[in-house]
Amino acid sequence: MTEITEKSSLECMDILNVKETSCYLRCSQSKVYDMVTRNVIPYAKLEGRIVFIKTDVMKWLKTLRAGIVLADETDMQEAV
Repeated sequence: MTEITEKSSLECMDILNVKETSCYLRCSQSKVYDMVTRNVIPYAKLEGRIVFIKTDVMKWLKTLRAGIVLADETDMQEAV
């Protein structure tokens, strides 16, 4: 988790909230919260709110190797 404190650094970033991130990832908001709780997805706290830096989420997605899928609402596993 990253704490964002500099307002000027926000100007260069595309910041997503939980709802926007769930739309971007095409999963439920509860899945996004679950991934945050398990520190699976990169996120930051901004004034107490959970936010996502879009470029970080994109990099995270690229690190997932082919064949890894969101199997259900509780975990990630390799596709069979």
